[in-house]
Amino acid sequence: MAAEKPAKATTHTVKVGDSLSSIAVHYGVTEKALREANKLKDDNVMLGKSLKIPAP
Repeated sequence: MAAEKPAKATTHTVKVGDSLSSIAVHYGVTEKALREANKLKDDNVMLGKSLKIPAP
């Protein structure tokens, strides 16, 4: 049985229409994980901001 490679974290640049919840769904992570990875205090994301996407 081959060992699985760990998934790498990636980034996402916030575009018009993006929300924290839609980004989380797209990458298969939780909103809480996104907030923690990016040290966000709430669910607001700024247009053009680059967010770290944690490995699922």
